[in-house]
Amino acid sequence: MKNIAVIYNICELRNKNTQMYKSHLESLFSQNYPNSNYKIIVSGVGVTNDTRDVLKTEFKNNINFVFYNDPYKSALTFNKTIDVINEHGFSFDEYMYIASDVNMTNKNCFEKINSYSSDEYGIIQFQVDRDCGLRSVNEEMYD
Repeated sequence: MKNIAVIYNICELRNKNTQMYKSHLESLFSQNYPNSNYKIIVSGVGVTNDTRDVLKTEFKNNINFVFYNDPYKSALTFNKTIDVINEHGFSFDEYMYIASDVNMTNKNCFEKINSYSSDEYGIIQFQVDRDCGLRSVNEEMYD
């Protein structure tokens, strides 16, 4: 089994979604994958103190947090967070980006990702069945 850094990206520059974050983070902990083989890191931009407090209280010993005050784009925060966790001595075989609106209802997602993992490929992408970002774009297009 590969060791995976699961980087859950959140942004509250426009909307606060604390309850959604909690629910989706819980779905990550319910994966049929050995707990010792993955670490969840919340990477957040513009996260309110209220959301920080709720998430730290709820997941205090099970998640690492990296928060940014500057309005970085998600790809940049993902890369910066990888640098931060590597500087703190964590070692992973793979780094997984998860957008905040992704809820893993299938408990075998990490296992499936592990089965596709290969040193031949730099990036593996899985299609989600719902994407709030795409829905928002499409709704704007058809208004």
